Amino acid sequence: QKPLAITVWADGANRTQDASLWLKAYTWGRLIKNTPLAPLPTSTQDDPLKNIWPLLAHTPADAFLPLSALKDSPVLTESPQIAFLGVLEALRLNDLSTAAVLLQSPALTARPSIAPLSQAILNAYVGLKIGQAFPLARQLYPFKDTIDHTPNLPSTLKGFLTLSNDYANTKGEASPSFAPEAAQFFTSEACLPILIALAGLPAAAIRLNPHLAFSPTMHSEAAYAYAQALKAEAGPAAVWAFIPETGATPSLEIFRAQCGLADTSTRKAALAFLSTLTTHPLVGTQASYLQVTAALEDKDPIAAEAILLATPTLSASLEGQLAFAECALLQNNPDLAESRYLPLANASPQAAEFLCLRAAEKADWLQVVHYLQMLVNVYPDRSDYRTALGEALKKASPASTTPA
Repeated sequence: QKPLAITVWADGANRTQDASLWLKAYTWGRLIKNTPLAPLPTSTQDDPLKNIWPLLAHTPADAFLPLSALKDSPVLTESPQIAFLGVLEALRLNDLSTAAVLLQSPALTARPSIAPLSQAILNAYVGLKIGQAFPLARQLYPFKDTIDHTPNLPSTLKGFLTLSNDYANTKGEASPSFAPEAAQFFTSEACLPILIALAGLPAAAIRLNPHLAFSPTMHSEAAYAYAQALKAEAGPAAVWAFIPETGATPSLEIFRAQCGLADTSTRKAALAFLSTLTTHPLVGTQASYLQVTAALEDKDPIAAEAILLATPTLSASLEGQLAFAECALLQNNPDLAESRYLPLANASPQAAEFLCLRAAEKADWLQVVHYLQMLVNVYPDRSDYRTALGEALKKASPASTTPA
């Protein structure tokens, strides 16, 4: 929901010049999704953040804060948002000492964190890097609490925070002990951007390292998190370039193909790449389905049907049956499409919607009501379905068919 909130904050700030909304939109835009903002709010003498606005006006696109802001301690500690962005900017510039100072500042220790999981990661990362477990961080952001109370915590983050918790409990007196694979990851340039991507801050991950190189030793969960962040920030073609043709896991190869298909510059190569995956025991059916959807997008029902018929597991699935119906539509055969959609109506809103439209063409209002009720049950928030259902009920009532 955060990307939607960012848009709402930005719209509110642009309309009202509200400084707090502007700062929220700016902060989360740098962390999750870049959002256009109007000129900075006009500050007043009693505005506690009045010294921040002129600095933020000059933030480079690839940065969290302008360099001048990092040198202005009062500004940095004025708010949790600015301090948090300051930590990330310091780490982007490999300035561990500034990051450490900010992490222990009152702005980040005496106030609620704007991103508790990410702040725990930053505390752990910087503490391990400089060989110091922060007393304040250990008290206010205990890593074990983060592990225990974060739902669906990715295994890479859990392992990292568990190690950090063990190290923090030694009060920094012992050297952190890594397994060889973990040590290789922690000392790599991939570590921090991937941890931040896994924590759900894609724009921040890419700002920390927009040109991360894929490594076959990279955990698939970690590589996928970074690839998703890359897609959101730089587009699908960037993912196609990031994930190699060989050496990635099958699921990453499928994601690479999906991204390749989504960009015109890589679509042809992606289709060729998919042909090498169709016989894979784990992802062959997925690869064939992507080929089918690409053929349907290209208005080539003959090719789509050929792939479906050659892939029994796909043609027997709901997705395959829906694709057969779409092929009929592309061949201008709505009757055939209707016969293919009929057995799928209870399982597919797509089928129910098509059958509803066909029933309306035939003025079969009882059937229209039947399918609209199905759609309203699936999409209770769709006002257009509810409105259409009300109109169909009137037309389907006996009174509507009784002669005047």
